[in-house]
Amino acid sequence: TLEQQIDIYEEGINYLEDYEPEEVAYVLTIRDEIEETIEQKGISSGLKEKLEILDSKFKDKTEVVVKNLGVLLQMNQAAGKSTSHWWWYLDKVAKK
Repeated sequence: TLEQQIDIYEEGINYLEDYEPEEVAYVLTIRDEIEETIEQKGISSGLKEKLEILDSKFKDKTEVVVKNLGVLLQMNQAAGKSTSHWWWYLDKVAKK
């Protein structure tokens, strides 16, 4: 469910500094899945608010993600997955 996906995303964000590139990629992939679920089923206002807070926390950890970003993009592209959402480009988001 969307709520479970968001809970997994939250846990991933909380431990992001300790993760290897593959685990950071997993957090990004979970965020992709959340977005896909939202597009298909929508989101309640309560979960939307929680997701916005988590996205803000995720952006605060830009340095951790950007450190692994090259590897992460290569891994995702090699797997044939999309990398079109903002969370795959935190380096550019951080500059704004």
